[in-house]
Amino acid sequence: MYRSHILVCGGTGCHSNNSANILKAFNEELAKANLSADVQTVQTGCFGLCAVGPVVIIYPEGAFYSCVKVEDVPEIVSEHLVKGRLVERFGRVRYKLMAALVLFFMAMGSLVGSFEEVVPLVPIVVSLAAALGWDSVTGIGMSLLAAG
Repeated sequence: MYRSHILVCGGTGCHSNNSANILKAFNEELAKANLSADVQTVQTGCFGLCAVGPVVIIYPEGAFYSCVKVEDVPEIVSEHLVKGRLVERFGRVRYKLMAALVLFFMAMGSLVGSFEEVVPLVPIVVSLAAALGWDSVTGIGMSLLAAG
């Protein structure tokens, strides 16, 4: 049984941004840190966040790392997997994404001239919030902020 799983997006956008080499780098760094038996790496399908790819999610924490480069892998392994600390510089991206999503849905509502059209988008925003590592309440709050 593994204590952690590293999910590396293998979708088209992330793949074109070197995600295969990122996966390879994770496997190499895990071997150097003697963590290969404890941490499993998995290449996944698309997470749907191509604009911020390559995307890496580490479970069980659900830590979301975006715009990952091969050079970032040693720091993620040493800080997150060895020392148990999130790499803080990746955390700031989440707040920029939240602001962009809220502004996007606000613009959608105002361009249509009615906020009723935003209601079907609530599940999408909740799903995006979950993909960014937040809970569903935060996703609903983002939806309400966008609609109001």
